[in-house]
Amino acid sequence: MAVLILVCGLPGTGKTTVASAFAAATGALHVNSDVLRKKLGLMGHYTPADKARVYEALIEEAKTALMGKRPVIVDSTFYQEKIREPFRRLATDCGAELYWIMVGASEPVIRERVGKERADSEADFAVYEKIRDAFEPLAGPCLQVWSDRQSLPDMVTAIGEYVRRGAGHVTFEQIQTIVDQGLFPGRPAPAEVVETHISWVILTPDFAFKIKKPVGFHFLDFRTLYQREYSCREELRLNRRLAPQMYLDVLPVGRDAGNTLRIGGELTETIDFAVQMKRIDNRCQMDVLLAQNKVSSGQMYALGSLIASFHREHVLRPEAVGYQPGDMQKDFNDLFSLVKPACGIVGEAALATFEFWQKTADRFLKRYEPLVLARIQNGDWVDGHGDLHARNIFLLPEGPLVFDCIEFNPHFRKIDRLNELAFLCMDLDANGRAELSADFMRGYREKSGLPGTPDEISLFLYYKAYRANVRLKIALLEWAGRIPEVPAAAALRYWNLLDTYMRELVEWAPFLRKGS
Repeated sequence: MAVLILVCGLPGTGKTTVASAFAAATGALHVNSDVLRKKLGLMGHYTPADKARVYEALIEEAKTALMGKRPVIVDSTFYQEKIREPFRRLATDCGAELYWIMVGASEPVIRERVGKERADSEADFAVYEKIRDAFEPLAGPCLQVWSDRQSLPDMVTAIGEYVRRGAGHVTFEQIQTIVDQGLFPGRPAPAEVVETHISWVILTPDFAFKIKKPVGFHFLDFRTLYQREYSCREELRLNRRLAPQMYLDVLPVGRDAGNTLRIGGELTETIDFAVQMKRIDNRCQMDVLLAQNKVSSGQMYALGSLIASFHREHVLRPEAVGYQPGDMQKDFNDLFSLVKPACGIVGEAALATFEFWQKTADRFLKRYEPLVLARIQNGDWVDGHGDLHARNIFLLPEGPLVFDCIEFNPHFRKIDRLNELAFLCMDLDANGRAELSADFMRGYREKSGLPGTPDEISLFLYYKAYRANVRLKIALLEWAGRIPEVPAAAALRYWNLLDTYMRELVEWAPFLRKGS
């Protein structure tokens, strides 16, 4: 497994000294932004284009080593998320474990250090202050070391131990042993393991224990122990907003004094983490009740009211949104790479339909992107649930309970509230229950007043198409990877639903009919 270690911190903290010493002790390749800037002849040049050239060179040099399975340690300020994100993608693309190390020092020490001439760095105290004031908190786990409190050998040892421990994880076979022997809190039997593409879930009479797999995809990274622990704690925190009675704790998974692997209890070594949840009667799950025609208008009204209150409490400040013009267009158009499975299910007519959808969506967003951006400034974007559909909702006698929000990627959760509402309404439409969608929206509207204007209704319809697009994409990918007869019906259902939405959008927005 390749390893990418990113050492970040303010100028003068000693990060280059630490990174260089670790590389010398381990044989890792050390890549430094100041050294590369000098090599590129860009000393004294700090325009955005110049900075981009330096970071592109950093990534290229690191990538070559990672593809050869050589460990790499990169040191730079990494003071903003837009600089960090390409390195996260690099780790994913190269299948590398990713570790962040934050090097710190007190300001008096930094002032003294940057006041002296240094071989490659041009940063003085004024530069330090500028970067300090612009430094964005690091999202996710990291190891903090202090160059003015710890010796250099101690910091090198701490980083090595951090990386060694982070590589450990529980296996499916070990989880099965835990289940077979009842080595978890609560009654031991009956118990079973349910597997998804990113998690193992142990279902017991009293609890569910979710353990994240050590996997990495473009939308999440669970490859290290620290990333899995961070994601578990985020899952607990975020889901307690709507389901506090269900999400109980994050428990360590590891070995006890007798070297027995278990969940929770007194452990001498932790190798993984599990989210502990209270079991809820599956018969109350909304998708189950929908299939039995047992979902009432009153339940949907109550759900709409609940989500309206939830959204009111989690409005995002504009600077916290992170949306860039073109993001939705990119997400929507990702579907059109799946030409082969689409033609396999629908036939050659899929090509013309894809062309119609793409042109319609592109024209719509060209006209409506200013409204999307205005809604960010107006407080219409929320840190929401992100996965609001019937399988993630319990309809209990005491009221609705919404669970399993998206914790692993804020991009999917920090959205326009109309986008969130559209997900559930699309899901109800897909289940042939549009009248329940109306009840849900009535409950929401009476507490929020949305959607109301013609432009909001148009955008809401686009968001329903966007959500059907995502579901269709998943169904096509499943069809391409399995026996065709099994998921083809789901793909066709979302294909027809998306086509209906796109044609409704054309009828609702006259400028689309004109092809402008």
